[in-house]
Amino acid sequence: MCKILFQVHVMQLKVSILFFFFVMWLSPNAQINGKQSGKVVSYNTPSNQNGNRSTEYFVSVSGDNSNPGTYQLPWKDINYACNNATAGSTVNVMQGTYFEQVSVGVDSITIQNYQNQNVIIDGTGVSTGAMVEISNKQGVTFDGFELQNNIHNDAQGILITGKSSNTTIKNCKIHDIHFSANPNDPINENTNSQPLIVFGDSTTPLSHLNIINNEIYNCRLGFSEALAVNGNVDTFNIIGNSVHDVTNIGIVMIGHEQTCSDPAKDQARNGVCKENITYKCSSPYAANGGIYIDGARDIVIERNSCYQNIWGIEVGCEHTGKTASGITVKNNAIYRNAKSGIALGGYDYPSGSGKIVNCIFYNNTLYDNDTLNDYEAEINITYAENCSVTNNIVYGTNIDNLLIIQYSSVAPVNVVLDSNLYYDLVGAVNVEFEWQNTSYTGFSSWQAAGHDSHTIFNNPDFADVSAFPPDLHLSATSPAIDAASDCGLIMDRDSVPRPLLNANDMGAYEYGIYWKGTLSNDWSNSGNWSNNTVPDSTDKVTIPSPGFYNHAPQISSNVQVSKIYIKDSSNLEVNSGAVLTVGE
Repeated sequence: MCKILFQVHVMQLKVSILFFFFVMWLSPNAQINGKQSGKVVSYNTPSNQNGNRSTEYFVSVSGDNSNPGTYQLPWKDINYACNNATAGSTVNVMQGTYFEQVSVGVDSITIQNYQNQNVIIDGTGVSTGAMVEISNKQGVTFDGFELQNNIHNDAQGILITGKSSNTTIKNCKIHDIHFSANPNDPINENTNSQPLIVFGDSTTPLSHLNIINNEIYNCRLGFSEALAVNGNVDTFNIIGNSVHDVTNIGIVMIGHEQTCSDPAKDQARNGVCKENITYKCSSPYAANGGIYIDGARDIVIERNSCYQNIWGIEVGCEHTGKTASGITVKNNAIYRNAKSGIALGGYDYPSGSGKIVNCIFYNNTLYDNDTLNDYEAEINITYAENCSVTNNIVYGTNIDNLLIIQYSSVAPVNVVLDSNLYYDLVGAVNVEFEWQNTSYTGFSSWQAAGHDSHTIFNNPDFADVSAFPPDLHLSATSPAIDAASDCGLIMDRDSVPRPLLNANDMGAYEYGIYWKGTLSNDWSNSGNWSNNTVPDSTDKVTIPSPGFYNHAPQISSNVQVSKIYIKDSSNLEVNSGAVLTVGE
């Protein structure tokens, strides 16, 4: 974002505005108006005004499938409704537990829990297949259900296949999907369960998929994954899900497994995986990740929290001769995982795995990973080409004092680590790095070998690491503030606007006080500010771009701040009789 730097000492207008001993940053389209214009910025989505209402059907445990499916005379089975409702309709399922399997047979249909009632689909007694299946259907939304107790080998919670498009799975709870009823049964590659699985197995892409605000937990997965998008899947969103307490990978996006018969299309691609939480995705038999890329391409992984998994976030490709490419990993908080916080590369290239190419990892915060003290380091790199690791905060605590490790039989090509912030409890002199089987003791030795020439070694001053979860936001004294190179970020892990001060901060979190305009346009209302406190003369404050607030700020009484940053297209109103003083 372009900024104009200028200094103003004293301005006397119809409204007094005093600026002295300060530098004020304005984006080219920002405004300070000396009179009240009455302009209020609002970005609320307008409601549908056409008054149209789709056909609605109802299902109740006390209903009957011979009924017409009305509220007064509902159907009994969800599966019956999903095959007898009309296209474009909504099926409302009323409270209760439904012991059945559901296969959706109608296009353009919404199946939802009625008025947020607790609706459970229970798989007790099911011996094969999925509890809910959507195959080759268009425009299906499945919203607000709890799925439980599908227990057999190859059990599935929700299965989406074929050339389905515009499918949405949201607000569901999926748990107790197990490959076996016995927790002590032996585990091998033939023991599997999949709580939510998407198979793009047609040569026509499975497209425009949305998996939003679901919770998956307490599942014994064997050699499978909790939430998987596999094969010919083009354009998808995995947003706001919580995946935890499962015995293998949390969220995975996959390619090159011959899920689709056309090798050129056999990759999950053009996706977003953001604002998810994965934790306790862990097992004694698999080095699984909270979020994993295996051979997929062109995916953004951002604003997730990954902790207490085996790996935090891993980008790799298991299949020889294949690649994962175009993966962006940014604004993630990754902490206290058993092995590395971030792993990238082909683990056994060229004979035992593929490789990753053209991937970037920036503005992530890594803290206290490698808790097993397995010599895995905070960042673990194997074979990769044309990848960069920048603007990250990497804080190590493992007993090996190891921050970065790179090992592969073939040296990586054009893998750049630079402009990061590193810290380890043992200090800059004793911290360890390893690259191609060469160990470097001390940060200066690491830099002398040609790595991280612009990287800082310093304590990032996190807000609080004494409790769990640790608070990895920056304190006011953090050297990460304003220290990042410009990667085009517009928000941080918490959806806070970037930058808030002069430049972006390193790591996943941006530091600063900013206008939220949540309640009104009143500057003096504490609820309109990010820290719930009205700024005073010692504060540096930011008025972000209008997309980050509901009401534009107005000043009606005398105000003094240390500095003010007004971003692109923002509008600050100073009413008649009020004085805004900027500077100490």
